[in-house]
Amino acid sequence: MHIAKGLLFGVVATGFGLALSWAFGCHDKPTQPRPVTPRDYALYWAKNVDDSTFYAYHTLTGEIDSFNMPGTRIYDMNVSADGDRVYVSYSDKTKVVGARDFTPIVDLPYSGWYGVAISPDNRFIAIQSGHLRIVRAQDYSVVYEDSLSVYRGVFSADGHRLYAPGPTSPCRSVYCLDLYDGFKTKYICVPDSYQISRVAPSLDERYLFMLRDLGNCSMFFDVFDATRDSLVFRDLMMPGCGDMTVSPDNQYVYLTGPGSILIGPPPAYTFARFAVDDAKIDSLVYWSTYCGLDVLTGIVGSDLTLTPDGRILAIVDGLVRNRLLLYDTQLGDTMRVLCRLGAGYWHLTCQNGR
Repeated sequence: MHIAKGLLFGVVATGFGLALSWAFGCHDKPTQPRPVTPRDYALYWAKNVDDSTFYAYHTLTGEIDSFNMPGTRIYDMNVSADGDRVYVSYSDKTKVVGARDFTPIVDLPYSGWYGVAISPDNRFIAIQSGHLRIVRAQDYSVVYEDSLSVYRGVFSADGHRLYAPGPTSPCRSVYCLDLYDGFKTKYICVPDSYQISRVAPSLDERYLFMLRDLGNCSMFFDVFDATRDSLVFRDLMMPGCGDMTVSPDNQYVYLTGPGSILIGPPPAYTFARFAVDDAKIDSLVYWSTYCGLDVLTGIVGSDLTLTPDGRILAIVDGLVRNRLLLYDTQLGDTMRVLCRLGAGYWHLTCQNGR
């Protein structure tokens, strides 16, 4: 287990020195690949689930923009692959917002209660609730609809297929919709009857990474090899009920523990990192002064998102959602910790386009 201490920065910190060191710093390991040149990706979140205030944090400069978008309860947020559009799903609609000036573009009369996903090729929007609707991003027309209740679906890296937890009969399955082959649907049977709460494909779609709910604050992280039709890795997460994301280079899957510390006992780590090639998990713990108070507490990882270059992993503190940890995956250490007492980090998201 690796231990690191995160430094507390105010939300107005610019990070100018960090930006310069990224852009112009020495490369002291010439035999290894050069570091990724950073881009100013934006992280978005809502102040609360029933609030109209939203924030955009610029990862390179450290600047924060805020904007207001009145609506009902917020169920999900996501960003277009090119970063130009923000999709906010309310209880009665999904609002499309311009990311440059934060002005409303159109209201789609469909709620994404169970998630709003954007294809990495920026062609389709999957709005998931009691029905699955595939909407063309160019003109917002519905090109496919399924009465199946799809939950937290994600697109393949090329944007051609959508994966989601599937029906339980006649087997526990993963739902797969091929958007480039006549919207054909198939169900991939996976071992055991444990409920699938999250699923994501590997870059080549050979592996399916799954979080599976065991109840009692416990969860399996499973790796299923679709080419061999077999389970090739399993790890028990206690407590469970977490989140996961796959790195763009397919080297790692990042996992969090609980969705909330109130669900069960605190986890032993902020997040876990599964190395795909080695089939091995490393757990990492990070600490921070608690929002300016003279108390050093471990960050309990909950929601997470990754910038498209795989450089910055953003993790929300699941305790009361007052802290946001920015972890530099290239340096392997905490980059920044943001605190916002009284205003949480909800529906954290970033664009997925490369």
